[in-house]
Amino acid sequence: MKTELVFVGKTSDKRFEAAIDDYVKRVEHYMPVKLTVIPALKNTKNLSEEQQKVAEGDLILKQVQPGDTLVARRCEVLSLHNGLKLCNKGLASLCS
Repeated sequence: MKTELVFVGKTSDKRFEAAIDDYVKRVEHYMPVKLTVIPALKNTKNLSEEQQKVAEGDLILKQVQPGDTLVARRCEVLSLHNGLKLCNKGLASLCS
């Protein structure tokens, strides 16, 4: 089993970076871990918060391959570009 952590936008918070590095070092003893940073969206001033979430969700879902299991960090309902509204369980079902 391999774990891939997908982030939208690079963080500049050193404490957060240290926590991620520590987590990766601990997990790597048990399984391979890959970090993927999706570049933050540009020209978002004309997008609503919901539109930004949809665009970021689409970018994340492009990283998911058939057979992958997807775990969302937050338990909130996301509206996707195709009109689907999903929470964590719904997102995971897309990858089954």
